[in-house]
Amino acid sequence: MLTVKQRTSSGCENIIETRSVSYQPSSVIDGVRARTVYIRSEDGAMVPNRDGVFYVMNEAGNTIAKYDLGS
Repeated sequence: MLTVKQRTSSGCENIIETRSVSYQPSSVIDGVRARTVYIRSEDGAMVPNRDGVFYVMNEAGNTIAKYDLGS
């Protein structure tokens, strides 16, 4: 299990527990190309996120990845 901390450009923070995280440096959603972090939801869907900074931590609490998507 992984823990993801998201800090949005507006200053909000979210803590999300997930089984997988995927980073795409150039994905297209609704005709817009941008960097995207996908986080697997409880129902198994990969949810796209395009705003903020993401810290991915393993079960030991160590940060194993950081993605800065900006605003």
